[in-house]
Amino acid sequence: MLTQRIHTFSFAIGLLMLLVACGQPKPKPIDWNVGLGQKGKKPYDTYIAHKLLPAYFPDASISTLYSNYDFNNINRASYDSQEGHSLLVLIGKTIIFSKDEWAQLMQYMRNGNEIVMASASYDGYLEKDFHVRVSSEGFAAPLSRYNTGSDNVAALSLARYPMQRFGMHGRSLHSHFIFPALADTLQDTYDFTVAQLPTILGYVHSANDTLGKPNMVQYSVGAGHLTLLASPMMLTNYFLLQPGNRLYYDNIWQVVDGDIFQVFWGNFTHRSPNQSAWAVLMRHPATRWAVLLLLLLSVSFVIFQFRRQQRIIPIIRPNENSSLEFVNTVAMLYYNKGDNHNLACKMDNHFMEYLRSHFLIDTHTLDQQFILRLSRKSGISEASTASLIALIHHIRLGSTVSDTELLLLYQGIQQFYKKP
Repeated sequence: MLTQRIHTFSFAIGLLMLLVACGQPKPKPIDWNVGLGQKGKKPYDTYIAHKLLPAYFPDASISTLYSNYDFNNINRASYDSQEGHSLLVLIGKTIIFSKDEWAQLMQYMRNGNEIVMASASYDGYLEKDFHVRVSSEGFAAPLSRYNTGSDNVAALSLARYPMQRFGMHGRSLHSHFIFPALADTLQDTYDFTVAQLPTILGYVHSANDTLGKPNMVQYSVGAGHLTLLASPMMLTNYFLLQPGNRLYYDNIWQVVDGDIFQVFWGNFTHRSPNQSAWAVLMRHPATRWAVLLLLLLSVSFVIFQFRRQQRIIPIIRPNENSSLEFVNTVAMLYYNKGDNHNLACKMDNHFMEYLRSHFLIDTHTLDQQFILRLSRKSGISEASTASLIALIHHIRLGSTVSDTELLLLYQGIQQFYKKP
């Protein structure tokens, strides 16, 4: 009995605890995606980095750049004065400029202004002018069972503090810079066309790499400087909240000239210039050549196909005079039989019918008037016409016709047939 009561009481307690647990709201899961927003308070936003700026530049005004800011206006917005120069801070996963924007940014630095950029992927113009590119190792990979982030705990070091390590148990910090033109080593003999050799400010270390690879560098451009970070993760809330990492953040601003009176801060997940789709295609060599080749082929097609397309017109033979062919066939039949007189009479009859239908003259009486009328209408001379009519009279009166007479009759009649 006691055991049954204990079981009943335990069941009631368990049911009560289950109801209480179900009634409690579930905690909102932490968003570990890389946002980099300056107002965001998620681990991988940049709220803390932005809020700390007044501590480093107390006399500077801080302006926020909107996402589609046109950097062609940067030199007008950041006028120089006796108070000092301006600082442009750009943070993003990808930072890309148009050709004109990049030219304005270069002039911006030559005027003595500062630029600090932190990105996992930089613009092609920057890579071309400064002979550098980023190897963003594992930047996009979130933490998982196989990617615990433990190798990032002490991954960073500073040139000023080589023995001190910085890091976090989080996303990869192993992005670093590569200098292809220098064959992976910094040689003082290499001649940069735009900037001098970079000053290495920080390194990233792997498990078996004690020397490290550069992940923070600075270039001198005219009277100003360009400071590059190979990853924006060093400016995130989660990184700055780790013990000791504030010193790393301090070092970023210590290399910037101290006479800054104006700070421009821009956060871009993927920054692209405001330009047409054609301009985006033409900025990349592969797509640029593909577009040019396509245009060339299209123009060639239009040129060669511009002519009127028409099927070959077949040659149509003119209709044969079947009546004349029939007469010739019949004439050959009579000629082969050897009856010249009968053939001559047939030729005479057919010729008279031709004269009546073609020249509209009466052939009942073949006299001198007939000869003159036929000569005028046919255009055959009077002598030739008279000779033919005389031969016809001879054939009609006779009973035989020689081959010569038959030939002369044929030739005389043919003159009229061939006359237009």
